[in-house]
Amino acid sequence: MNEHAEEFLGCALADTVNDLWTWGHVDKGTDAEDPAIIAAGVRSYQEFFKPHLDWFGRQEHGRAIVADGEIGPATARLLNMPRCSCPDHEEARGSARNWPEECRFDIGTHYKLRLNLKAEVVDERWQAALAEWNRAVGVRLHVVTDRSDSRIWATSGPISGSTLAWSQLAQNSCSAKLEERYNTRINWTGQYFQAVAAHELGHALGLGHIQDSRALLYPYARKDIYQPTSLDIKQLKRQGYGDPIETPDPPTPKKTFIQSTVVTWSDGTVNRHDSGGGSTDGEDDVPGGIF
Repeated sequence: MNEHAEEFLGCALADTVNDLWTWGHVDKGTDAEDPAIIAAGVRSYQEFFKPHLDWFGRQEHGRAIVADGEIGPATARLLNMPRCSCPDHEEARGSARNWPEECRFDIGTHYKLRLNLKAEVVDERWQAALAEWNRAVGVRLHVVTDRSDSRIWATSGPISGSTLAWSQLAQNSCSAKLEERYNTRINWTGQYFQAVAAHELGHALGLGHIQDSRALLYPYARKDIYQPTSLDIKQLKRQGYGDPIETPDPPTPKKTFIQSTVVTWSDGTVNRHDSGGGSTDGEDDVPGGIF
């Protein structure tokens, strides 16, 4: 292991090893101080995110990076990128699950979030994230006022490291009560929050991470993907979900422009919806359009 790893990371190596365990790249119960175990976990992470590693490698060294288990400047940047903390591998998170059909069209959500956003922005962006899943597959996610009536409830609080948020996964049971947590240390924007909320709701429906940067359920948040893509929908249907039974009303924008697909939200963000789940807020300067 590179002796300057902690200098590159800006944190203790032990914290990064703990993150690799959380993300499913280091097996539970292994010796977290064993250099070979650490290197294997780093190599697994490098391989999972190879396109991003190469991009950082070209920035730092002028070339692509070999997945060698070492922590240099490029790998440190990769490890420090904001992401969801759910495991990347099925072996770590368990087999695919969903909501049974008898409750699939009555999935109440409740949220109490103290973020750096106005309440009206949180409200409309949460509703928008729910609506996108409702029009994508056969579910009905909606808001309930009483947490005791909810199946998914979201809270906020400080989360260490580079974690944006996390969510528990569906449990194949209508009695499940799933928690989500959003990091209060993040400087959220409306679109950023919607993208992450839609991602975490995908987990609550039972989706794991998808190793394709075009998917909403890619571990790193993207500024141009804030609704389910065909990749996410295909995977969810493999897990037993059907087609949507109705098309919900779209989220209500502050203003509607000449084309109905162009909206301005109350936080001033302008989005253009398309079939790929994107927006028109500028070019990506990092692979995957990471925030």
